[in-house]
Amino acid sequence: MKKIDIWLGDGKWDVIHFNFGIHDRKTPAVDYEARLETLIARMQQTGAKIIFATTTPVPADTKDGPEIVTQIAEKNEIALRVMKKHGIAIDDLYAFLAPQLQGIANPQDVHFNAKGYELMGQQVARSIEAALK
Repeated sequence: MKKIDIWLGDGKWDVIHFNFGIHDRKTPAVDYEARLETLIARMQQTGAKIIFATTTPVPADTKDGPEIVTQIAEKNEIALRVMKKHGIAIDDLYAFLAPQLQGIANPQDVHFNAKGYELMGQQVARSIEAALK
């Protein structure tokens, strides 16, 4: 939130593909939703096509504990509702990666291995390319 103006700068953006979730997983739902609304309003000022990427799945045995799975699901649910309200495109990385999680996620970690990042990058590229057409 604090750096959105710095990140957007004065440039002309055609597409903004963003995620807002895993680092705010412990944020109360009402605050999370309000922050999303603020970010969306600011990004819409750029005139760019906006794509929201759902927060990616994590193994239940992460060092953060199994509650992270529930926290991510809750934040994705809120975000999907807010994006629908604003007509913002969704890149559902959660749904894309969840069936493949075994083998692409690092053990007991929220991060992915090289194969996982490659798959995610390809999906993000497809989403952005579709928005540019």
